[in-house]
Amino acid sequence: MEDLLNKYQKPKNCGNLISPKVNKAVWLQLKTDTKNGDHAMQKAQKFLIHSTYALLEGCQKASDDLRTTLHVHALVLLLSGNRELNIRRRELLKPDLNARYAALCNPTTPITSELFGDDVSKEIDDLSKANKLGKKLATPSRIKRGFHPYGSYRNRFGRDVSRRSGNSGRYQERQQSFLAGRLSFKQKQNNQSAARKDLNK
Repeated sequence: MEDLLNKYQKPKNCGNLISPKVNKAVWLQLKTDTKNGDHAMQKAQKFLIHSTYALLEGCQKASDDLRTTLHVHALVLLLSGNRELNIRRRELLKPDLNARYAALCNPTTPITSELFGDDVSKEIDDLSKANKLGKKLATPSRIKRGFHPYGSYRNRFGRDVSRRSGNSGRYQERQQSFLAGRLSFKQKQNNQSAARKDLNK
């Protein structure tokens, strides 16, 4: 198979018609499994690229009568498939990238001999500036509906309507403390009544 691949080489006027490598700045951020997966896709893409070389060579050698619309359509389909494969490769790398720079994987990012274009540093700087500007333009989040400033309260039926268990626990502690105070007051009354009975005897 290597002999067949070597037989059809890239035309001089098709500099970027190759299986692009991942930019070094991006490659260093990838997990080992992600790198292995992309390497396998590059290997498969290599056969697609060389089949395009073979078709281009056939078109160049053929006479005008033999260079049919069919050849042109075949080339267009192969090139479109290759671009789609490059975009899918980016999508598979996206989970390993910082979410702020996920836009690098958009179809608008150029594809050259490197998967993310020749100037990925500039692309990253542009995204950083865009993220900062977006934060400045964003409106502050509003207070959520249903928020109660005191965290917990009880309705008229004595039911806890707060979602915060910590506050409801503190309420129960206060309630128990209050009940304990009432019981001690009753005990004092009973003690006083008992004392009066002892005096009357």
